[in-house]
Amino acid sequence: MSEEEWEEVLDPDVYSIALDKAVGIVNAMKKAWEYVQPVYEKLEDKIRSEVRILREPSNSYNVIAVDSTFTPTISLRGIRTGFILLAAVTYPKPERPLFRLKTFKDKFDEEEEPSSLPSAVAKKAEILVMRDLLRKREDFDVLVRDGDFPPANALFSSKIWAGLTELAHEVMKTAKEKNKGLVGLVKRISTSMIAYKFLGDELIRIIEEAPRKAYKSVVSDLLSDPVLGWLMLDAGEYIEIGRYGDEFGDLKFAVSYFSTMVKRKESY
Repeated sequence: MSEEEWEEVLDPDVYSIALDKAVGIVNAMKKAWEYVQPVYEKLEDKIRSEVRILREPSNSYNVIAVDSTFTPTISLRGIRTGFILLAAVTYPKPERPLFRLKTFKDKFDEEEEPSSLPSAVAKKAEILVMRDLLRKREDFDVLVRDGDFPPANALFSSKIWAGLTELAHEVMKTAKEKNKGLVGLVKRISTSMIAYKFLGDELIRIIEEAPRKAYKSVVSDLLSDPVLGWLMLDAGEYIEIGRYGDEFGDLKFAVSYFSTMVKRKESY
């Protein structure tokens, strides 16, 4: 719709406020884009020097993919309850998929978001399925989870994620003993691990020194993994951010990254 058409359907005051907001957002994006150009130039050579090319896929190995879906929680007499459907599908072997239906319930906690419970339960249930598959089956080469692996939530000691760290470690230990591959497939991400790999703590300084407070979130987005991947990589290319357990300074890379980002949010 044109500006004139919007003016006809919106209250003049609402239209004026919306237009001012839109102009402000566009200006912030423009300023942020100009601000990160030198950073892009610095990153481009480093990223391009580590580019690798994807090989043609092979059908000579079998993959089991694990995923889940869940219902919204229902609050009943002080508890929350719902259902989770888990599935494990084998590819390319035409085997019958494995399905599990799991109920969950937890005491009502006013401090917790209702949506966080099924997500946490589903994630732990998926890791349990992975553990069971590794224990009981040998007819596959790679085990894939639709989501990050090891789960980033395993780094935090929240009650709702209790036990996830030990469970993830058990899966990795068993996979190593049986020579099975483990893959976490992440489709929607907002991390900045690529920039952090090459810039370290300088990434935080670049974000915090953005000209205005309103620009910081835009600068952070412009240095995120999806944006850098889109700008710096061509189709069929990838870079290896790191391997699980890699050292980064005095800490493991993943721990260093998430600790740094959490500290930034706490001080923001």
